Amino acid sequence: MRHNKYDKKLKKKKKPSQSQIILIVSFLATCILQVIIVSFKINPFIDDGDDDKKALIMPQLGPQRIFTPYQYQFPCYEGLAFNDNAAKRNESASLNGLMYVKIPKTASSTTSGINLRIAYRHAPKYIPDKKKCAATWMHHTSLELQVAQRDKKKTFLWTHIRNTKSIINSNFFWSRRFRKNNTATFKEFKEYAENPKKISKQFRFLQTREVDYDSLVNNKQIRDEAIQEILNEYDFIG
Repeated sequence: MRHNKYDKKLKKKKKPSQSQIILIVSFLATCILQVIIVSFKINPFIDDGDDDKKALIMPQLGPQRIFTPYQYQFPCYEGLAFNDNAAKRNESASLNGLMYVKIPKTASSTTSGINLRIAYRHAPKYIPDKKKCAATWMHHTSLELQVAQRDKKKTFLWTHIRNTKSIINSNFFWSRRFRKNNTATFKEFKEYAENPKKISKQFRFLQTREVDYDSLVNNKQIRDEAIQEILNEYDFIG
């Protein structure tokens, strides 16, 4: 009896209505359209060798770069990575090794420590009689390090950046952390955050050439060119 009832239910099962079919077809069409849109967005980043065709479909995204693996021998050298005294005399800083640009309030103590750990870890392999490969870990700007004059085959240049708003919040907090009997106000924070020197601090550590701040803010072409130069010069930016 159970089998008979089950068979009857199967026989009585209705076919999909016209509205249900239209709904299913619409859903499938939407899915296919989304796949096409995503494929179009990704495609401009895939090097197909046809630059003319790519120029027609690639949106204007501004400064950009895809960082690729370091193509030279691991840059492990003995001695100093950066000749500070020579740089102060406007002479060549003679960069060698692992060049880390340490930007304040960007997890820079942690990442400079990583740079040093790499320097110590790889020294036995490349310079067995030394404990550490040449590496930087102090707060120096790109201009102080003269990174634009470096030999890319002998240096690996990298840094770590952070959202400017987070940097300003962190700087404001730590600048008042140890002040006694002082309670910061919103007005003080607003004045601090609107200070051009505070806003541009990260960029001033990254810039590879002198750029006028007003031009940087007011001229998109100059700003994009300066940012693209930074991206082109660095081997990696985290």
